[in-house]
Amino acid sequence: MDQSKLIDEILARVAAKLAAEEAPDCAPDPADEPSAEKPGLLVLCQTEAPCCSQLADSLKEHFAVTRVCGQEGADLSAQSCVVLCQLTNDVLSKLALGICDTPYTRLASQAILMGKRVYIPTEQVELYRYATMAPAPYYAMLKAHLDLLTASGAVICSQSNLAGALAGG
Repeated sequence: MDQSKLIDEILARVAAKLAAEEAPDCAPDPADEPSAEKPGLLVLCQTEAPCCSQLADSLKEHFAVTRVCGQEGADLSAQSCVVLCQLTNDVLSKLALGICDTPYTRLASQAILMGKRVYIPTEQVELYRYATMAPAPYYAMLKAHLDLLTASGAVICSQSNLAGALAGG
């Protein structure tokens, strides 16, 4: 490896470490580990966003919530269910096609494969924003990807109904 590539690799690793430290409230909090009284719930986000934080906070009364934003580190075996936030069209397609090349897609795919209860808030599905303007065949193709996730057990419901859906199992 030449010196330039080595320096670039070192800089990339340092930048990744700094980015992880700048968003400490995205890291799994040991205090939020699932307890015997509350079932574990993982709120999975691609990036730090206020809507994900608010959603996680709203569920803490009934669940031991762990929130993970775009990084590795969640123990899915300790979670009874997973909420997928920020389901962009690219992530939707990757999950439907089994492409797990990011921490988010790896954890989401693993949750589905493990038979975890997976919930997706309607407001977090990017595809729905294009329902009236997208060409019908292209929208149908992406909708088929979403249908594959629901056929695999994912439940799509509004954020206002999410707590009830989670409690109802």
